[in-house]
Amino acid sequence: MKDDAIGQVVDGYRIESVLGRGGMGVVYKAEDVALSRPVAIKRVNPSQANRDMFLHRFRAEARALARIDSPHIVSVYALRDTDLGLLIVMEYVNGGTLEDRLESGPMPLEEALPLFKQMLQAFGDAHKAGVIHRDIKPQNIMLTQDSMVKVTDFGIAKMRTQDTGKTMTQGGQGGTLKYMSPEQISDIEAVDDTSDIYALGMVAYQMLVGTLPFNDTETDFDIMRKVVEGKLPSPAEYRADLPAPLVELITTATAQKQGDRYQSTDAMMAVVEAFEQEAEVDTAGAPQPQAPTGTSEPPSIDVDDLSETPPDGETVLADSSSDAETTATATAVGSETVGGETVLASPDHEAATGPDSDTADGSVRPRWLWGAAAVALLALVGGVWALGGSGGDAASLTIRTEPEAATVYIEDDSVGVTPLRDYTRAAGPVQVRLVKSGYVPVDTTLQLAASTPHTLSDVSLTRARTRLAVETDPSDARVFVDDAAVGTTPLDSAIQVPTGEHVLRIEKDGYAPVDTTLTLEDRDEPVQMSIALAAASGDTLPPGTTPRSNTPPRDASPQAPSPATPGTATLAVQAQPAGQIEVGGEAASGQGTFEVAAGQQQVMCTHPDYGSVRTTVVVRAGEREQLQCYFERPVRVNSEPWGSVWINSERTNRTTPTEEPLYLGPGTHEVQVRIDRQDRILSGGAVRITRNGTDERERFTGYTYTLTIEPSFEPVEYAITFTD
Repeated sequence: MKDDAIGQVVDGYRIESVLGRGGMGVVYKAEDVALSRPVAIKRVNPSQANRDMFLHRFRAEARALARIDSPHIVSVYALRDTDLGLLIVMEYVNGGTLEDRLESGPMPLEEALPLFKQMLQAFGDAHKAGVIHRDIKPQNIMLTQDSMVKVTDFGIAKMRTQDTGKTMTQGGQGGTLKYMSPEQISDIEAVDDTSDIYALGMVAYQMLVGTLPFNDTETDFDIMRKVVEGKLPSPAEYRADLPAPLVELITTATAQKQGDRYQSTDAMMAVVEAFEQEAEVDTAGAPQPQAPTGTSEPPSIDVDDLSETPPDGETVLADSSSDAETTATATAVGSETVGGETVLASPDHEAATGPDSDTADGSVRPRWLWGAAAVALLALVGGVWALGGSGGDAASLTIRTEPEAATVYIEDDSVGVTPLRDYTRAAGPVQVRLVKSGYVPVDTTLQLAASTPHTLSDVSLTRARTRLAVETDPSDARVFVDDAAVGTTPLDSAIQVPTGEHVLRIEKDGYAPVDTTLTLEDRDEPVQMSIALAAASGDTLPPGTTPRSNTPPRDASPQAPSPATPGTATLAVQAQPAGQIEVGGEAASGQGTFEVAAGQQQVMCTHPDYGSVRTTVVVRAGEREQLQCYFERPVRVNSEPWGSVWINSERTNRTTPTEEPLYLGPGTHEVQVRIDRQDRILSGGAVRITRNGTDERERFTGYTYTLTIEPSFEPVEYAITFTD
């Protein structure tokens, strides 16, 4: 992509090449003409130049960096408003990232500990300056060629005002999920220095163990719950030889409660240094943390920019269109994957000679540094990055399915539920997987073109199928599923029935028919049913047979009917949740099967908290009627983006999408989804109401969806999706 800025001299900086480009802006390699030194320059995308929130966040990163005096944090030199728009001029770092290094596995102690102490020094310096990083991860830890740490990406930093100690948050929740503390997920206002310490503990976990305490099968929502509930496995489970003091270091840093963690990086530093001395770890020659010198070049930043007040008060929330929660991973030049928050120099800057290549001074460059000879601090918030000229422009994707609420996986990461609207990612091929309980997963590969919206619509999900095996005593009975003949007993498991609710009927001459309702779930093992048939009243049994009493089928509910007598019928009633059932003067608790006279029957269900509900049912002689009364209704709540579910202004313990439904009793309920990490409430969406298997759909506006629930004998389910 041609860039007219290349070759220009802007405010004393000669722009040489593009390091990275995304929807939010571009990062250049440039030369400070007056000082003859390389710099990295961030430029706001012209299309974002009139967005106050984005410009504020752009300035906020410069403001955060300007407050910190640390040799282990990348320096900001200037914030300039130029003919090219707003620019941040930054230190140009020559090296790779900790993420690159960790691709080769866990680090030996003599290598890991000196680096980790430099990180502690860096974030200690930031905390002393009143800056909380909030996005600590290996990708944002730069390593120079002589193994010096340089921390990058303060685009979502949280800063304390020096006069009041109050905090100002840049960019909403932000962060990268696997390194986020419980409070950063569930209560953004509670984030403090110990939130960074938690993330440092996770980085130490990865450095010393070689992995994070999550497995590949866990979804984002699984990870969130594990983090919030404090159920992280000990690093000793992955590396049995890890010294106990280091296990304790990681465990304390990643404690669920903030008060149980180290309260400062100095406290962690003392533990590390004590272990080095006691274990006699050989770190001779390794770079050690350097204290601030107080002589670093002051950044050339306008006072007006530094003192700017956030447009919305103390807390600056994420602009939902900026995809502040989206993060990507940068890789070395020559890798098949491109994009990320830190972008490596392209080959035309300083080409690498290959793995373990010799440098100019004859030393050997580690493989994880080759191709990364020139790395700039990029991390433009919300951008999807690629190396210059390598097709890194963003594309948007919208996915709709029937039915809705299917989980969407992009490259094995869950990104939301359908309908998914305007999801932004780098252009190029992308693997998409759609998963919904009870349905067959859908896998496809899409080719996304740059700067182009793509829509995958009308994806009809197919019900998953479960194998059904039926045997009867006696055999040779006819089997019907939903009035369709499927064979005679014994019916082996070769028959496959779609998941969901079905009516099963068994017929055999000389025997009473059996009718029952099955709810089949997606499962590997077949559903096994064994039914003993009862002789029909007044009929003569075939020679050689004797009457049998019915026995309940296995894996089936409710029970098969007991023998009927002339002029009578069987009425099976169940209350959900359990309550008192009355039929024809007889009572049962929870569920009951009643022998009643044919004709009209009064049925009443009573729940101690939810009151009573009545109905009249007509039953025919010799037949079985099934009835269920419902006091509670299942309600599923989804949203994009994910958030906390609130009912009647009270927060539940659920986040969207609700894997299991909420069951709400009679009354009026106001449902909301709140993005606690951004202090906002989603507005508007759609609801699907399913009555007796028939869907009704409606849209709603406003911050609340109100539903009224009454006990009845009709099954009703709600699926509410907030789309903001």
